[in-house]
Amino acid sequence: QQQIRENPNLTSVDLSALMEARDIDISTNRQLVDVNLPALRTAIDNFAVYGNPKLRKLCASELEGSVGGFVCIGKEQPDLDADLSSLVTGSLNRFGACLYDMTNRIDAATVCGVDPDGLFSTLGCPSKACKKSKKKP
Repeated sequence: QQQIRENPNLTSVDLSALMEARDIDISTNRQLVDVNLPALRTAIDNFAVYGNPKLRKLCASELEGSVGGFVCIGKEQPDLDADLSSLVTGSLNRFGACLYDMTNRIDAATVCGVDPDGLFSTLGCPSKACKKSKKKP
């Protein structure tokens, strides 16, 4: 379980070696600009990144899913460039702070997803959040 919450001076999170976690909760970090999770493949329960109003980059390009839980990408992160270009399993969280659609698929200009089965479409592609970004087909 990785909870990184309410750190008023935190500007960057780099968990480059992390491949699997039960829960990822990166929230309410008012100065956070960059989140780097390039090797993360699985969040067993939940994957949540919200309440970080200055967040510009979220690199989780290898994340395939949240096996038994929810995915929450905050809608109040207007400058976000997120690479979730492998995310195909899990459910979108209905929590009010999260991007959500009843179809369990979102067209979000700030998130690079995967077609045809991703939780997010490729509308936000290509992403510059990761050094090696997948391109829009």
